Amino acid sequence: FFMNPNTGEIVLTSTLDREKQDSYQMVAVVTDVGSPKLSSSVSISLTVTDIDDNAPIFNPPYYARLLSEGSSTGVDIVTVTATDADIGINKKLVFTVESGDSSGHFSLHPDTGLLQLVRSVDRETDASYSLVVKATDQGAARLSNLTTIDINITDVNDNIPIFSPPCSSGLTIQMFENLPVGTLVYDLNATDADATTNAAITYSDVQNSAHFAIDPQTGVITTTKILDRENLDNFQLSLKAVDGGTPENVVFCGIDVLVLDVNDEIPAFTTKPITTSIYENEPAGYIVGLVHAKDNDIGNNAIVWYKIAAGDDSGHFMINSTSGEVTVQKPLNRETQSKHNLTVMAYDSIRPDFHVNTTIIVHVLDRNDHAPIFSQSVYRVNVTEFAPVDTLVVRLNATDFDHLENAELTFTILSGDTLNQFKIVNKWYVALGNVLDREVKDYYMLNISVEDNSPDVSKRLKAYATLYVRVLDENDNKPIFTRTQYEYSLFEDSPSNSFVGSVAATDKDVGTNANIQFSIVSGDDEDVFLIDPNNGQITTNGSIDYETTKTYSLVVRASNSLAGVTRRTHNLPLVDGSFVGRKKRQLTSGFVLGVVLSSTTTVVIAIKDVNDNPPQFYQSTYFAGIPLVSKPPHSVITVSASDADSGNFGKVNYKLIPSEQLDNLGVTFKIDSSTGAITSDFYFAEFSAHILRFGVEAYDNNGVPVSLNSSAAMVIYLLKQSEQAIFTFNRSVDHLTKNRDNLIEWLVNITDADVHIDKIATHINNNTLNNDRTDVHVYAINKTDHLIIPLLTLVNVVLDRFDTHKPWLIYGQNVFGFSEIMQPSSVTGDTTPNIFVIDKSQTKADESYIAVVIALGIFLFLLLLAILIAVVWLRRRRRIRKAHQNVLYQDFFTTPPGSTGSVEAYEYDERLQREDEVELVRSKPKKKKYQANPIWVSPHDMWRDYDESHASGRASAQADGFAFSNPMTLEETTEEYETGSRPTLERENPLYEDQEIKMDMFYSDSDPDDVGSPSVEDLDEDMGSDAQLLEATLELDDEDEPMTHI
Repeated sequence: FFMNPNTGEIVLTSTLDREKQDSYQMVAVVTDVGSPKLSSSVSISLTVTDIDDNAPIFNPPYYARLLSEGSSTGVDIVTVTATDADIGINKKLVFTVESGDSSGHFSLHPDTGLLQLVRSVDRETDASYSLVVKATDQGAARLSNLTTIDINITDVNDNIPIFSPPCSSGLTIQMFENLPVGTLVYDLNATDADATTNAAITYSDVQNSAHFAIDPQTGVITTTKILDRENLDNFQLSLKAVDGGTPENVVFCGIDVLVLDVNDEIPAFTTKPITTSIYENEPAGYIVGLVHAKDNDIGNNAIVWYKIAAGDDSGHFMINSTSGEVTVQKPLNRETQSKHNLTVMAYDSIRPDFHVNTTIIVHVLDRNDHAPIFSQSVYRVNVTEFAPVDTLVVRLNATDFDHLENAELTFTILSGDTLNQFKIVNKWYVALGNVLDREVKDYYMLNISVEDNSPDVSKRLKAYATLYVRVLDENDNKPIFTRTQYEYSLFEDSPSNSFVGSVAATDKDVGTNANIQFSIVSGDDEDVFLIDPNNGQITTNGSIDYETTKTYSLVVRASNSLAGVTRRTHNLPLVDGSFVGRKKRQLTSGFVLGVVLSSTTTVVIAIKDVNDNPPQFYQSTYFAGIPLVSKPPHSVITVSASDADSGNFGKVNYKLIPSEQLDNLGVTFKIDSSTGAITSDFYFAEFSAHILRFGVEAYDNNGVPVSLNSSAAMVIYLLKQSEQAIFTFNRSVDHLTKNRDNLIEWLVNITDADVHIDKIATHINNNTLNNDRTDVHVYAINKTDHLIIPLLTLVNVVLDRFDTHKPWLIYGQNVFGFSEIMQPSSVTGDTTPNIFVIDKSQTKADESYIAVVIALGIFLFLLLLAILIAVVWLRRRRRIRKAHQNVLYQDFFTTPPGSTGSVEAYEYDERLQREDEVELVRSKPKKKKYQANPIWVSPHDMWRDYDESHASGRASAQADGFAFSNPMTLEETTEEYETGSRPTLERENPLYEDQEIKMDMFYSDSDPDDVGSPSVEDLDEDMGSDAQLLEATLELDDEDEPMTHI
């Protein structure tokens, strides 16, 4: 400001700016010019009034926001702010959107500057908006300013990937087989309209195919394995594309890959190699055989042609190139060639390098026109001394170009063997006829001939050879195995010639004596194994069955002095009588024979099981019944099968096999896979069919390949009440349950039908359980037509046949307590079921009957015991009386040698040795003939001494006063005694003619030397113990000796 000093006028010296200072406070001083100068002051307050001279200013000057395309309308986006340095009306601002929202998606509040979404946005349509907003003050000048709001729309995963080209109906791609791994199959391309991760697509194979792979980022499909059309000519891929949003969007694409054929298969013969015989000189065109091969390619690639590739240099055969028929082209000559080994080739008609060969062996039959020929004219062998007889020296080798009888040869030693030391054995071999002794002769030269066996003897032809035999010393050390026992294992399906294991042995000898040969001597009766005689390697010789033999324990022998031995050629023994490999052997020139020393070891071979036996059902068809009125669950039947294998291979599981009748079998029936128990939760009351049929399969190895199986038929009868009978028994449920099988057997015998028990339950009488009675629900199937037997028919059969089968049932008592059969009320229509009473009397008398039988048995036992005691007591008294009457006569036939001739008395003693000492006893005369040992002669009658001058045998005995009715040996006499027909010995003398002499033979296991005169008490004790009495006739002893014993 400037104040005029004279006028006091205040003027502006510069423009005022209210926005910088809106008021001023000044002091004005006025001063006179007098002296002293006087002054006064005044305060001046100046207020600057506003004018509209400031435009609005946005703060911040620029706005940027993110908005999700999924935002709902009304959402606040941003509030713009601006200031105006003016005041009052000049400061009041109004906000407007000047541009950038042509579609009207946004609304800006004019006063607050709040920007809101009023219409949904779509990022895929407009990814961003740039709104120009103006702020205008309300002053006279209407000053304004602009700002920009940049709104970027953020993506929402609202778009699914789209395949290009479209894949909604699937794609079909063709490609050739055998293309290398990594070959492009298809470029699967999909796009997603979303952005960022929502548009990031990942590709994958739903089925994880083993032959194809898809790049998860690019969708490029390539092969991971070389495709083989012959194995699989079509692949169905299920692919999917997934975006990266949350939640993710997935689309699928199915691609069929058709594999085109490439000529890559080599033909294979379907016919086996041919071996045939043809007589020489057969005409051209004679058919030899037919071969056939197959090529697994298709179309022209599968055409096979044939040719003879080798073995017919002379052109004797030809083959049809298309049919494979081989014929003779020109006559054959057996003398020129006795066998033709033809190699027939089958080759691809397009690629001849694809070929396979088979053989045709043609034997040419011949006539006898060739003499035998030794393979060598001189043989030189060494033989150890003391080699046993039959030791093999050499095998003679000779050939005859003829055939059959004309080629059969016989060898003969012509000369050089004056001591007969050698012989021809087993046709081809020279063996020892006697033991050689090198000290007597150490060298032999044998002239040997060979002759064919032509049927025409006059035309037989011969050849000659010389055999030189040198005798050597013998071997004296045996081989020793490195182990006493070897253990190996082997799967039963191992092919023939499979390696099992090996044995090893050492020998302390040297040279040929240290050559060790191995052989199997026992434990392999079926020739399952072979052993290499040289290196001890054991291999299989055929098939092995774990179910037949689980473990083999082979005894393997190691023998020395067996140079040149091979197994299984000719059946000739070694020196010790064994065989190489327990079979046959061949000896070569230079073979050294000697005492074979050997040792053995045990080779234990454990056979491992494989799954080679399918389960076998115990029945081919199973029958069961389900009452229509019964409610589920139903326990139908339990099927059973067995498997001869072991472990999981022998573990049997079960499953049902649907039928046309029951295609939805799993709903109707279920089977326990472990036990074979078939159950059902189905209600059959409204079921239309009367018989249900389906199958049951038993499989092993838990169904894991290789799993074997078998099947059986299942027949289920839906039983009406008219087809069931209730058999009531006076026995408990437990008793009948334990005897269920016997009960079924009895019912089968009565009805001659297949009887099935559906249920065993406690009997109910007037709604009260009777635990002493049991109801058995039964139905029967006709064995002829397999139909259910109606109840009334079944009842009539049981009523008619019950009495005839009752003894079988009872065994002395009513085992089952069978009393009645009930007919369900629904059959008769009555409220009370019909009851057919069976054997009421027996039913009521069961308990009393058993008691009577027991009492009667006790009574009979006591009675028999009393009778036995009485008989023993009476017999004992008879023997006591008889013992007092027995007198022994030493000279019954003659005076024993060395005696004085007097009569010596001997009594029976139980200690006499059986069959070693026999005493003759004669009783005194008694009034009753039934007493023991009646000899009807007077005591003073002494029999004459035996006269040694009498003739031997029967004549001598008769001359001395004895007559034999039937002389027999002691064994014959004992046999006759046992059969009840006993001859007697009669005494002939003038005083007592026709009197019978009987003798008691006593024998004992006691000491025969302990002979005395027992007392009556001794005899009583002996008679009551183990003394035995036999009657026997007398027979003369040796004719040169007096008879002293029997």
